[in-house]
Amino acid sequence: MGREECDEIEGGEVGGKPIGSLAGTADLPQLPSGPPGPGPFGAYYTRLTFAPEWDAPWRVGDYADVVVRFDNGGHRFVFWRGTSYIPCWVTDAGVWYTNEFVERRGAHSPNTEGCVEPMSDKQCRFSHVRVIESSDARVVVHWRYAAPLYRSRHRLERLGR
Repeated sequence: MGREECDEIEGGEVGGKPIGSLAGTADLPQLPSGPPGPGPFGAYYTRLTFAPEWDAPWRVGDYADVVVRFDNGGHRFVFWRGTSYIPCWVTDAGVWYTNEFVERRGAHSPNTEGCVEPMSDKQCRFSHVRVIESSDARVVVHWRYAAPLYRSRHRLERLGR
């Protein structure tokens, strides 16, 4: 997170409570992952809501996020704006897990500065997700991202491309 983002949240609140007071407590809001428990197998579009202060700035419709549910348990596969659409497994207990993804560093490309990775895309400007197929037999989800710089700029923007 850049210094600018840190300045914006210092002294801020989540759910009406000061951010600093939430550290190390059970009062942290649960990340949104759709309705609990098992559901019909398949992928669906939805708008996952987190906290009013976090949700308000997002100018999105009712179908901004994708959830894949399973009929044999409450676990799910979630593509949420809050994780820059990085796919995450969510367990029955609400524990979020994600694997690694491709990161790029300035040493490997003359067009980058610092670390370039999908979690730097906090505004979801360079990442999108869509459901290609959702049937009783399988789900196909298409996730694309162009790894941005840490200030939500694409690495080629500064070259005028």
